[in-house]
Amino acid sequence: MRHFSLTPVLVPLARAIRAFLSERRGSVTVETILILPPLIWAYLGIYVFFDAFETITTASKANYTISDALSRQRQEVDSQFLDNAHGLFQWLVTSDETAIRVSSITWSDADEAYKIAWSYAAGGKTPQTDATIGTYANQIPILPDGDHLIVVETWLDYTPLFSMGLGPFTFQEFTVTRPRFMPKLEFVT
Repeated sequence: MRHFSLTPVLVPLARAIRAFLSERRGSVTVETILILPPLIWAYLGIYVFFDAFETITTASKANYTISDALSRQRQEVDSQFLDNAHGLFQWLVTSDETAIRVSSITWSDADEAYKIAWSYAAGGKTPQTDATIGTYANQIPILPDGDHLIVVETWLDYTPLFSMGLGPFTFQEFTVTRPRFMPKLEFVT
């Protein structure tokens, strides 16, 4: 009986496989082709989300800045002052796609509701009314009868530079501040 051995066939095959696996020419090109698209996608995604976070943080700080400036007023404001506040908001957020609404509100025990003393809007929004301020009742602190607060609302339209799972939307901020040096902030036309 003749004995057949696989050794003469397997040894050269094993050497060829080892030589193929140890070959390093061209691997950088292949690895680059495989890893570069996900790496670029991840980098752009991180950029978009951090840019959105920076934008909302800047819009929030700009809203607080305007609210704080209004709370420190020692005299009445007019439409030019509030238009300039809108311009300041645009400058702080570096965008022209913004809107602002400033209102002076009070609480009425007789009506058990918030009332608008005055409201001014710029950038395409409408002034606040007694009917619409009620929708924000859960965001406004409890007031004694006749006490006044300043409400500053801002809007900023945001469109990401790249479409990476985040579409265009509008940041809206709502800040309530008590006047510091006067019982209420007056508005003159």
